[in-house]
Amino acid sequence: MKGRDTDAAHGLPLDDPSIDAIDAIDAIDAIDATDAGAREAIGRQWQERATAELRVASMFSVIAREFFENGADATVMSLVARAVSDEVRHAEICRLLATRYLGRDVAWPPPGPVPLPNHGTAPDGLRPTLHITDVRSKIAGWLPRILEASMLPWLTGAGADGYAGFPAHGVASSATTREVVKSTAREVILVGFEQLGVDTSSAHAWMQAHAA
Repeated sequence: MKGRDTDAAHGLPLDDPSIDAIDAIDAIDAIDATDAGAREAIGRQWQERATAELRVASMFSVIAREFFENGADATVMSLVARAVSDEVRHAEICRLLATRYLGRDVAWPPPGPVPLPNHGTAPDGLRPTLHITDVRSKIAGWLPRILEASMLPWLTGAGADGYAGFPAHGVASSATTREVVKSTAREVILVGFEQLGVDTSSAHAWMQAHAA
């Protein structure tokens, strides 16, 4: 019961109606049954994820600002604005999980750079589109920069080769993380661009060269 009382103090969203109460209790028991060394490693992973989620929120905030400045469809504006608050909420959940595993308060992630590709030579009106999609004839050449900014942090942060992770606690192995990132790029992101008629050959070449 001590662990469950602590969870209430830490503010973990165990009262979320989408969370099954029995699963939540099982998850708490699993944390309490994990040895101290593993809990430290898992907690640090969740702490890093909190920072990553906040960086994503900052990316969406830049895009939202550019849409406000240059204009966009109201539906798109709504989605981007909501994405900012969603990612901030995700960061807070990750921070609370880190606190629970580490057994000590984890501070809000520190300030840092916004991990967006450098589109310095692109016209102002094109930059938000480059951060999102379309303008088929112009966006193709920018895809490698977009992939570099979005993929490399996940690939390099996956851990050393052979890192087994803690899958039962939401920390995947290095091999699984890298494979998910690469397959998502190939089977979701680039496929989406291709369906819009964007030439993705430069992006696939970048993948071949850099995503090993």
